[in-house]
Amino acid sequence: PQKYQSNAKWYMALKTFSQLKKLRTADGHPVIEFGKFAVSGAAWGEGYVMLGRPIVIIDQMPNIAAGNVPVFYGDLKSAYKLVPLANSDHYIVDEVTTKGAKTIYLDSRFGEIIGNSDAVRFALASV
Repeated sequence: PQKYQSNAKWYMALKTFSQLKKLRTADGHPVIEFGKFAVSGAAWGEGYVMLGRPIVIIDQMPNIAAGNVPVFYGDLKSAYKLVPLANSDHYIVDEVTTKGAKTIYLDSRFGEIIGNSDAVRFALASV
């Protein structure tokens, strides 16, 4: 929906990005452009854009293969919320390792809440 377009981005793995970077439109323009020099006019600074929207590389995304979801698009801030789980904080104060200093280690667990599921779209590969 249009209300999510202002914050929407493309999310993909580096290998998927490399393969999509080879694609061209019918006019011969690249599908993925460098934002500062984008023919589409959608200059998002120094990063890469696809169809006028910024691209975020996520190493944990699957690569292009049959049945995988190599690309998704949308506004993640509207789709998912990370919330700290109650009583999940663990603190360790280290006064021994560095003389005269205290190092504090914090460990927290988080959960997720699905917000607006229509804020993201997923692409299923059928290679």
